[in-house]
Amino acid sequence: MAPDERADEKELERQRLLEEIRKRAEEAELKRIEEEEKKQFDSTPSPPPPRPAPSTYGTQKIFELRAGISVALNNRNVEKATALMSELATLSPEDPMLGELRSRLRDVQQRQAEAEEKRLVESKPKEDAGQKAAKRESLKKKIAQLLEKANSLYQQEKYEKALASVDELLGLDRENDEAMELRKSIEKAQGLAARIRQEEAKRKAEEAAVSGPEEEPKPAPKDSGDVWGSKEVTKRDTEFDLPPETEGPPLPPRPRVLDRVVAKASRIRIPVKGIITVAVVVAGAIAGYLIVESIRTAVFPPKYSLLIFPAESVIPDASLDYFTEGLTEELINRLVLLADLRVVGPVSSLYYSNPSAQTSQSARSLGASSFFRWSVRKMPESVQITVALHDTTSHSPFWVSQFQSSMRELPTLLNEISRSIAENMGIEMSRDEVASLALKSSVAPSAYEAVLRARYILRRAVRHSPEELVQVATLAIQADSSYSDAYLALCNAHLHAFENGNVASRINLDRASRAVLKALSLGSRDPEAYRLWGLVEQYQHNYAKAVDLLEQAVSLAPSDAESQRRLSTVYLIRRRSGDALKAAERAASDDPRNIDSYTNLGLVNQMRGDYQTAAKTYEEGAKLAPDRSAYSSTHYADVLVYLQQHERASQILNDRIARARHSYVDHYRLARIYQLAGKSMQQWQDVCRKAKALIAERLSERPNDGIALSYLALVHTLMGEFRDATLSINGALESSPDNVEVLYNAARMHVRRGEKEQALEYLKKAVDRQYRLASILDLDFYILREDPEYLSTITR
Repeated sequence: MAPDERADEKELERQRLLEEIRKRAEEAELKRIEEEEKKQFDSTPSPPPPRPAPSTYGTQKIFELRAGISVALNNRNVEKATALMSELATLSPEDPMLGELRSRLRDVQQRQAEAEEKRLVESKPKEDAGQKAAKRESLKKKIAQLLEKANSLYQQEKYEKALASVDELLGLDRENDEAMELRKSIEKAQGLAARIRQEEAKRKAEEAAVSGPEEEPKPAPKDSGDVWGSKEVTKRDTEFDLPPETEGPPLPPRPRVLDRVVAKASRIRIPVKGIITVAVVVAGAIAGYLIVESIRTAVFPPKYSLLIFPAESVIPDASLDYFTEGLTEELINRLVLLADLRVVGPVSSLYYSNPSAQTSQSARSLGASSFFRWSVRKMPESVQITVALHDTTSHSPFWVSQFQSSMRELPTLLNEISRSIAENMGIEMSRDEVASLALKSSVAPSAYEAVLRARYILRRAVRHSPEELVQVATLAIQADSSYSDAYLALCNAHLHAFENGNVASRINLDRASRAVLKALSLGSRDPEAYRLWGLVEQYQHNYAKAVDLLEQAVSLAPSDAESQRRLSTVYLIRRRSGDALKAAERAASDDPRNIDSYTNLGLVNQMRGDYQTAAKTYEEGAKLAPDRSAYSSTHYADVLVYLQQHERASQILNDRIARARHSYVDHYRLARIYQLAGKSMQQWQDVCRKAKALIAERLSERPNDGIALSYLALVHTLMGEFRDATLSINGALESSPDNVEVLYNAARMHVRRGEKEQALEYLKKAVDRQYRLASILDLDFYILREDPEYLSTITR
């Protein structure tokens, strides 16, 4: 060790000893002062001690004030410490200890403020998301009751009471279209009834005028001997003339023909109640017809709908799976171009990797009226395909054929098979459709097989890295640089890397853009090209252009479920929730065994606030999930909380934790549900502590794991430990400033702390990097769901 270093070390040691001596001296002095104060408090009052000389009094007083302030701060007596510090500042404004004492005072005040804030938060009655949802459901129920009551009164022709019920309903929901329509109908019927009453009064007046003026009744005789009065009946008693006993009835003058017609018309009553009854019966009949029709179409699907079973290899070889699956998807992509044909999506088709004998039943369950089975024999230079087209109502195929082609001409062969399927099903094709299936093309076999392999890897992206997918697509381009589908495969690979990476790389997005534009320049006009181009424009924030391109993809291939799903998301961004719902429902209908279809439809319904339908949709998706506990523990559990089904949500999360014991994310979700369900503080805080321990294990292996740090911030926030939460989220943002999940979690943390401005700032950063509808609809953002600033942040 160098002499200078030894000297520095000795100096540091000396300073530490001096500091220790000073602290001990202060502690001894504080103890002495406390004992003296105690003695003075216990003893009787005594005259004050003699005041020291002016030269020593100031120093002694300053020392006592310092000690008193320290004691007060240790006892957290802010008021006493403040008063003594004010006295010390007056006596010695330049006292070197003032700064340190003031700093300690601020710390004590801040700790007290945090404790008070925490106490207020804990003592304040919480109205969680579940309670709000319950209020909303109660309001909906009351509105429905008022609407039913108003309809009932309307049918009973009690118009005033019906209007009062409608007005009460509109006071709860001013924009209720059904109530406003009902009010118009009631007012119209009320006006019509008033008019009828007027016509009736007019008719009676006319009849009275025609019958002539009334004569004065004859007075009763004054000297009548009958105590009950005269037996003569007067006109006053009957209100019409009695005929004389000896003469026939006097005939009034006959009214004119026009007057008679008017009088008869005025007697006509419009049976409002009867009309409404007939309308209800007709509506019921129509509804019954629709139900019967839906049942009928479930058994007998639409005429032109087709399920293509996966191609089977004549020679069983697992290494050829990429080839047979790729050909199946290629054939589907050609047939979806036919507007009059509904083709079941590729994911649902490939679900039947080993078609059983129940092929007709499988096709009917997916709404297909026909199904297509085929086998492939792949040889080094050629391929042989045997096909059979079946109707779901018969046992034998109505078309069987065999095709053979070289590997280079295989795309042309698939066009020929597609055209033959359409012709044998009796589908009338437009000129453009005939032209698209009449195209002849050839491609290098190695390039074609590389594209099929890339699509195979993309369907199993969980097992393969994005780099591997990019590499396979690049091989296809190297084999044939004029093959447009190779560039589409490369675009797919870069978009997959962009969407599934926590850091949204602009490099992948730029390369995806160049690849799809290159495919278009080579003449590609497939729906896939427009769909991929639309996704690139979406991620580049050109939402209007993205909508146009995705709509063009859907117009070219209406039953392309992937294009419908993507279009529904962009519709949501553009605040077109009704169109988004239609597109999502079409995707789920055309690819019913694709879990993404149900997840997307559930998210759309959740965004629209239809939690009951969203829950049912997620239940259908869970049936297809390879890990049901993982699938159900996210959005499905959140929706159950909105529906006040906290116990069911807790059960799902407990089941998930039993399967994934080291998942700190699921522990955080469970603690959040426990808190919203009103469980004891001990219960949900125990889960939070377990989540902290799991995150600590993760950080011991990877100290700079931004995602783990961001979830630690969420756990601290849930427990009210705001200072620790701030430190954790700052660490996460420092280590992973571009991580999309970290940005979303930062926004969630600020929402839970009631810091809307900061939350929206981080949410905007996350959305700008990558729009993730699943993250935007997290339970933590529920409180902002109807906030205009929040909606403007997540929509365009």
